[in-house]
Amino acid sequence: MRIYREKSSLFGPVDRLVIDLETESEQNANNLGLLFNAYAAEFSSVADECGQDFVIPLGDVIVYLFGAEERKQAAWRKAHPDCDENIYFMSVSSQPVEIWGDVRRVKDGLHKGALVVNNLSLGHEMMHALRVILSGWMIRNEDEGVLLSPDKYENI
Repeated sequence: MRIYREKSSLFGPVDRLVIDLETESEQNANNLGLLFNAYAAEFSSVADECGQDFVIPLGDVIVYLFGAEERKQAAWRKAHPDCDENIYFMSVSSQPVEIWGDVRRVKDGLHKGALVVNNLSLGHEMMHALRVILSGWMIRNEDEGVLLSPDKYENI
């Protein structure tokens, strides 16, 4: 998938986000999957790494947010050496359920310097956590449960 901002067209000036679908899986995804990916790309373009990390215990869920990719990946490898080598946002079916992700700082504009979290990615991982908790920790993230896995939303 290639995402870019278009500033002009045959009909004059415009300002719109364009998504070019390059793979068959992207072409078969519905708008939910495409918009999710477009949002992540746009979010990354407006925010930079920062020097702060957070550990937020929420009872049955604990959220780890890292201001720098290097620190997140190092902590992930230390905590889960047998899992995927690199992560973006991730949930772990532990007790409590762990959510790992990023906190960033807004680059420019009205909210320059504010700390932000990609709310779609955090919400996606929270859906995984809710599914695990509703099952009484009987399912893993990828298993079928009471709620549909958010990984399958792009094929609804």
